[in-house]
Amino acid sequence: MSEGFSSLRAIILRRSAAGEDSLALQALLENGQFQSFRIPGVLKSNKRSSFHYYPGAIYKMIFRAAGDARVIPRSAELIFSPFAETQDYRLLNAVAELVRAAEFLQASPENTEYFELLEATLKVLPADAADLEVAVDRHYWRLLHFLGLAGSPDDDFEYVAYDLQSGFITARERAARVHSDFLLPIEWIKRAEGEIIDGVDSAHCRELIRKFLSTI
Repeated sequence: MSEGFSSLRAIILRRSAAGEDSLALQALLENGQFQSFRIPGVLKSNKRSSFHYYPGAIYKMIFRAAGDARVIPRSAELIFSPFAETQDYRLLNAVAELVRAAEFLQASPENTEYFELLEATLKVLPADAADLEVAVDRHYWRLLHFLGLAGSPDDDFEYVAYDLQSGFITARERAARVHSDFLLPIEWIKRAEGEIIDGVDSAHCRELIRKFLSTI
């Protein structure tokens, strides 16, 4: 390894065009930091494909960091991609939701644990639509645990919801609240923890979590 260069795994979170022929990537690194990359010429290259430079793909990047500046990696080796040549749009949407969750993190060495969690989730996403939905729910609940925002219920009480601002609440507590913006139904929690429960609006619950995270 040349002096000043780092070799780190990177999960792509966002991509956009950078000029007519290049890509700009925002990635979460295995050391818990965020890094912007530029992949020059790939959009018009006859030798390289931009197919796997999509959010959710995992690369080994060798690069020289330059503060907050976007850098061109010395090399970018694809380690894993959740995508296939024939795209499943449910899978695309699931991966998009997973990487969106990572965008609420702040750069920190503690994110190394979250990097491992996200990497593991991406690598085992199921093909079945129902199982895929549950896998994304589970990841969001684990994200809340990682952030210290998910509590453990008291076995002496029967809860009906989880308030992201205050924790588990009973039916009486729920009825006493005229309005609450950030309530997750207990069925969603149970589903995220592995119980087979139908009729849960998972997409709405995950959007609620993202909305809450954007306020803190």
